[in-house]
Amino acid sequence: MAQGYLNSDDNRTRELKGEDYFKYLATRSFFQDFEKDTSGRVISCKMHDMVHEFVQFLTEHRFVTEVVPRNSTLDISSKRARHLRLVIQSWDSSPLSICRIEKLRSLVVVSDDETSRDALQDLLSLQDLLSRSKFLRFLEFDSLHLRPKQIAGGMKNLIHLRYLSLISCSGLENLPESVCELINLQSLNLRGCLDLKKLAVGMGKLINLRYLCIKECPCLSYYPKGIRHLTSLTRLSGIKMRADQSDGDEFSIGDLENLDLLSGNLCVELIGDALNWDEANRAKLHKKIHLKRTDIWICSPNIKKEEAFKALNPPSTLLVELFNYEEWLEFDCARFMRIKVKGKMQEKMTWMKMPLAKLCS
Repeated sequence: MAQGYLNSDDNRTRELKGEDYFKYLATRSFFQDFEKDTSGRVISCKMHDMVHEFVQFLTEHRFVTEVVPRNSTLDISSKRARHLRLVIQSWDSSPLSICRIEKLRSLVVVSDDETSRDALQDLLSLQDLLSRSKFLRFLEFDSLHLRPKQIAGGMKNLIHLRYLSLISCSGLENLPESVCELINLQSLNLRGCLDLKKLAVGMGKLINLRYLCIKECPCLSYYPKGIRHLTSLTRLSGIKMRADQSDGDEFSIGDLENLDLLSGNLCVELIGDALNWDEANRAKLHKKIHLKRTDIWICSPNIKKEEAFKALNPPSTLLVELFNYEEWLEFDCARFMRIKVKGKMQEKMTWMKMPLAKLCS
């Protein structure tokens, strides 16, 4: 989807078409080592070795992986690369220089180990790197240290960007407003950004956004009301909603009103001093025909599960589970949250003071 191979005028059929293609190739043994979630949905797999070698032959080095040593200048002009993956081993105060990146369509930057987590902290050329990659459709930073101004400076030129992922990136306390200028963006993944406190106020400008993931962001406390304008959203993961009001600039449960393309599982937190019945009714859950399950965590002692269920009035076809935050604390005072760090999964104890919706899968 990020590369524009699944063209469709229908808001839903692109995902369905992609799933059909994947299932067809899977039945022909193009993929192996499938990993599935609790609902049986495939979340990861590997390409068969023979298929991988054949694809590499056909693409003639257009897919390139480079391990970047200290103080290096990388020249990829001879490889005709269109999709580049950089593995950062170490980085000192000298910036990295990459030549001939103007034609890249995909760029993935990951840290290699514990010592390189701050690899991008002093990378002065990051803005230049992004500003010269004007044709990027796919951009991912994985387990790196980023500052908001580093991201903000280079984003304005990425007008073709479809997919932006900042998985497990530290130091990113707020999402820069310049991200909201990426009007063609379809997927935004901020999962595991532990320092993230605030989303951009102008989120409502991302009218083509279809996937928004903000799971495992325990410090995130500001969700702008503009999210209600993202009517193309099909997936929304880990979000707080006010249940007591609809005014102000914070997202409320009634702002789900026009997000009728939401599908799969929806996990949210209800906050506020009380439950506003009119606001809950405005969510119009009966129109969310693509949703299979909705988990609602009630984070206020003034909101009762029975009251919330009646106010929301979900259709009989939608499975709705309500959880009381305080009741859960009495039975389970701690949870394990798995966090992806430097290519490995490490377990970190997180006390239940952090929002539980971020831990829902």
